[in-house]
Amino acid sequence: MWLFADVNLFSMHATYVNRLVRCYLGATRRKPWYKYARMGAPTGSDGSERDENPVTGFDFSDDMPLQRLRYRRKQDGDGEDRPYWGPFPIINAALNLTGGRELAWQDRKADAFFFSPLYCGSKSTGFRFLPASNDTVTLGRAMGISGAAVSPNMGYLTSQSLMILLTMFNVRLGWWLYNPARPQRFASEWHFKHPGYGGLVWNEMLGRTDEDSGYVYLSDGGHFDNLGVYELIRRRCKYIIVSDAGADPKYQFRDLTDLVQKIQTDFGISIADETDPRIVHRAANPLDDLRRHSLRERCRTPSVDICESERKLHAVSRAKRPA
Repeated sequence: MWLFADVNLFSMHATYVNRLVRCYLGATRRKPWYKYARMGAPTGSDGSERDENPVTGFDFSDDMPLQRLRYRRKQDGDGEDRPYWGPFPIINAALNLTGGRELAWQDRKADAFFFSPLYCGSKSTGFRFLPASNDTVTLGRAMGISGAAVSPNMGYLTSQSLMILLTMFNVRLGWWLYNPARPQRFASEWHFKHPGYGGLVWNEMLGRTDEDSGYVYLSDGGHFDNLGVYELIRRRCKYIIVSDAGADPKYQFRDLTDLVQKIQTDFGISIADETDPRIVHRAANPLDDLRRHSLRERCRTPSVDICESERKLHAVSRAKRPA
């Protein structure tokens, strides 16, 4: 009977997302005993008072559609009582390609996939515009997918023995998502459509995840880029501040070296270290001691930009944006 159950519903993903939403999104909302104070999310994205269940402590209103994090003003006439002034979020995930057709990516076994209030997708599947009326893509769900660290398919960390072991014990935090490259049969807009059956669990166990199937398998963004810089480099951000919070007790900077290799291969951009070596090896004053724990890098873009993803993204924007 499990073949007729949704593959996403009998995994650990739902429990994981519930805890994340309660811990981070629920904690930023106004509480009943603070009703006379201006408490809540600093972005003003949701000013309603939290009404949690007295037994579980959950409130379904803690989560919100990802589209509500679009920058907007109060006079836009979108029906919202409070505008959004916060930063533009780009939530990274890994599109697992263990069984993909691209032989050059067999060492990576994944591609960069992102969620944003405007678009979702990857270079392998293409990008889809999220209309304001589509509330199936939520911030909490995107957070859970981006933090799905333990899954049968984990990008370059995938191994045959782990795939079988984790699937048999149902240690599955990943998420099966309707492929953005596939046209919709019963709807004109792309959304978080569930598979509706459990047969895809065999693809997890046997490593048959690719970019051509009707559903793609997403996991932790660190399974492709653990620093979250890849999509910022793709967008040619002028200044990027990176906080390396990965487990690196021996200070080998593996995440940084992997990132340098990926952007050199994919975008033709080289990264040069401009950190003063005297500061790294000597701490004459407290300011230098702080600088010892930071690196300054410079990205050198080639004269001919080989990355056309952004131009394609704008083309999709013009084609998909409603008149």
